[in-house]
Amino acid sequence: MGYYAGIDCKCNASVERDCSCADVDWTPTEVYRLRTEVAELREQLTQADKKITNICQVIKKCFPIPEACCDSALLVHMDNYNDLADVINKYYTNTTIDKGE
Repeated sequence: MGYYAGIDCKCNASVERDCSCADVDWTPTEVYRLRTEVAELREQLTQADKKITNICQVIKKCFPIPEACCDSALLVHMDNYNDLADVINKYYTNTTIDKGE
């Protein structure tokens, strides 16, 4: 059996307020689960940001576009490459491109 709130309690209390033991962890298991999930999501965001940064470097080599068009925060919200094409196109022509729709 894994962790549960009050796992080290020796006085058989069922809640923290009734426990007379010293140094017993009454943190709910959900808190530990959520902390783990947050750490995993942070790592995923870090990896995604690294990929975006690499993509931006490639884009900058291929297209002479300003920093504003290749900002990581902007690219995160783009749904696909057509969105990136729109950003580049709008910067240079102030028009939209035909996506073949």
